[in-house]
Amino acid sequence: MLSGIRKISIFDPATGITVQVNQVVPEGELMIAKPLSLKDSDGEYFYDGDESYFEFGIYDNSNAYDQLKKWMDAGTPIQIVATGLEQSLLWYESVPLLIERKFIIKSGNRNFYIIRVAKKRGTHDINVYSNLLRSKGIWEDDNADEKADLLTFGGTGTHDFDETLSRQYTIGGIPFGATITTGWITFPITGIKLCAKLNQRLQSPVQNWTLTMQAWSYAVGLLAQDSATDSDDVLEFVLPALSYYIRFTITVGLSDNVKFYLPYIGVERDNYLDINY
Repeated sequence: MLSGIRKISIFDPATGITVQVNQVVPEGELMIAKPLSLKDSDGEYFYDGDESYFEFGIYDNSNAYDQLKKWMDAGTPIQIVATGLEQSLLWYESVPLLIERKFIIKSGNRNFYIIRVAKKRGTHDINVYSNLLRSKGIWEDDNADEKADLLTFGGTGTHDFDETLSRQYTIGGIPFGATITTGWITFPITGIKLCAKLNQRLQSPVQNWTLTMQAWSYAVGLLAQDSATDSDDVLEFVLPALSYYIRFTITVGLSDNVKFYLPYIGVERDNYLDINY
């Protein structure tokens, strides 16, 4: 369950138009893939697919309301990304939204809006992760080619992926170096700090590698990037304005051989080591 929601972005994947909300009502409700049942003529219940829904409140913001109301009136399918204290919600199912305005008469209270999205039956590409590399099957090996899926490989080095050993990955840079880059992770939330860590397996001597995180716009233009090396280990990166996608690259030196477990990318937290869920 997602707790302590800090920021929410509602976006139209067909156009890239995004409404980001930074003032969220603390109360909300999230359910992912709850089984639905129907009763047949004999009084027996049977499985009838899944239901997911997300309901949350945002404080009075006329600019946000205008765009959200426009989407609701047009039945525009939207998606949602939200960040909590330790986890992120990736609602990648395109669904219409409902928005309702709540007026508060009591002095000192603020008007707010209730927003609800729901999906019944069919696929449910909706998840809550601490580690964004879990999204869309990144860092799995479903095709059994000894390479983590949804990665782009560069250089002439070697790759060895052991899915049974805590997803240990070995990159050999000999002779001309090697790189791996994740696919596009849709994450259109600006001003949020992400942390990235390689989770290198201890070895002697420590080998040379560089970890790079990039922020890209909806039009796939590079907005910003930052890097960390084996000397500082952890990378902290604030997503700039217009961010829509993030990417993550690991570069290994010409004659190095680096072993590491599932890397971590997620929202800032006190303990971001060895988080694989």
